[in-house]
Amino acid sequence: MEFGQVPKQIFTHPHPRRMTGPPPALSSLDVCWRGIENLAVSAELPCHKSAVTSLCLSPDGRLVASVSYDCTLKIHNTVSATRERSVSLSSLPLTAVMMLHEGATVLAASMDSTLIVYDVECGRIVESVRGHEDAVSCLAWIAPSLLLTGSWDCCVRVWRLRKPLTCSRTGSSRSSIRAIKPASDLIAQLDHDARITALATNRLYTLLATGTTEGDVFLWSLKSFSIVKNLPGHKESVNGIDFSPDGTRLVTCSDDRTLKVFDLCTGTVVFSKCLVQKLKCLVWDGKTLLVGGAQGNIYLWDLVNVNLVKEFQAHTGAVLCICASDDGGVVITGGEDKKVKIWR
Repeated sequence: MEFGQVPKQIFTHPHPRRMTGPPPALSSLDVCWRGIENLAVSAELPCHKSAVTSLCLSPDGRLVASVSYDCTLKIHNTVSATRERSVSLSSLPLTAVMMLHEGATVLAASMDSTLIVYDVECGRIVESVRGHEDAVSCLAWIAPSLLLTGSWDCCVRVWRLRKPLTCSRTGSSRSSIRAIKPASDLIAQLDHDARITALATNRLYTLLATGTTEGDVFLWSLKSFSIVKNLPGHKESVNGIDFSPDGTRLVTCSDDRTLKVFDLCTGTVVFSKCLVQKLKCLVWDGKTLLVGGAQGNIYLWDLVNVNLVKEFQAHTGAVLCICASDDGGVVITGGEDKKVKIWR
């Protein structure tokens, strides 16, 4: 169904009456990320030599980690826009990154099928272990010890780590150089028929959503590790996926140029919009959605009133990754143009 043809409300707020006058001012948007419609670039970091593939903010929003096809991890201070770490982690492109332990530890994924643990304080690689049979494409972390990894080998693996992902230092309580043991830590494997391109968990950590290169969208139980629903997905690769904060809805975007919102109680699509370019990434707070496109545009959607608030050029070439602080005060984008941009 297309914009303007939504048969029922997507969210708990009533669907607005048809307006005959001008649209409401942007400041009237009922969103958690207040002021996000006024985003502007505060810093531009030409930090990589190739396309930026993944980004992650530390919980306090002070640090941002980025990885790239140039095989490097970069860590920048978002306040001063200065580089704090730069390290080559692999001989093949890096595809995903997460910051753990308040930003003290970074977990990166590589196209050589490895998972790489980097300790920021120690400034060194703690571990590199083969986690899949093909490129690792996406990651998710459930504190304190559950790791989920998606791969081009068409499966998601669930790991329960028995030791902390930190480095070993004499006289310190931080220990355990060996953190991931495939033989003992792998507790489940969720098989698919196509390469995994995106995954996300709900906030209660009871559900996992996965997307594939074939456009499939699956909902899994993280208790039984079984499929709950096979959702009506996309015609091409799913590039972004996320749950609403209350866990009742799921949003996806795809190379087929569509973004979709699913009602997870019924498994139906309650909103679908086809845009003019392939959609590569997304981030949302359950009400306001930021979507990055293949032509460098970012779309800002108000999904309460179901309207496009703003569209602006962010990068030269595709916007490949995007993340935001919890309050929406800081948004980070990474692009095909090799740049990381900080927006406030």
